[in-house]
Amino acid sequence: MSMKKLLLGLVFSVIISQSFAQYKVGFGFFLNTRTALSSPEFPDPDLNSFEFSVKAVLPDYSCYDFIGGRSKEYYNFTLMKEVHRKLFYPVDLYLGLGFHVGGWRKTYIAYNPEKKIFGGLDGDFGLQFTVMPVSVSVGWRPVWTFLGGDQFYWIKQIGIRYCL
Repeated sequence: MSMKKLLLGLVFSVIISQSFAQYKVGFGFFLNTRTALSSPEFPDPDLNSFEFSVKAVLPDYSCYDFIGGRSKEYYNFTLMKEVHRKLFYPVDLYLGLGFHVGGWRKTYIAYNPEKKIFGGLDGDFGLQFTVMPVSVSVGWRPVWTFLGGDQFYWIKQIGIRYCL
């Protein structure tokens, strides 16, 4: 076997092993649309939002996802604990549970001056497609806000993440 073939085989095996490897940290963003199920307080129930995300992957294939976002009416911070399960390469199924806290922007506070902050529980589930160094996800987040309001809504999200 020639040295050129051996070197080419080694480079190819490193590339393949990296594409099947799980990433450790991912930086990205989500584009969201929320749909109110029980949210009479939202002035615009189908409001879009933009969120930044940092996902830390643990050795047991679970993750912590730190999400910060804003929209026309609010800003919020969410912490999610997720469990990923590989369906087939490169697709993972994920499920998560977390909480959020945030604040209403001035336009909303003008309608409800006694409500400035909010908080509640989040869930999430979806599919994540990872081909190093990029991950794309499609998911749904049921959100229940019970502090500073009584709202239940779905967030439909598409995300893209750069993986390290």
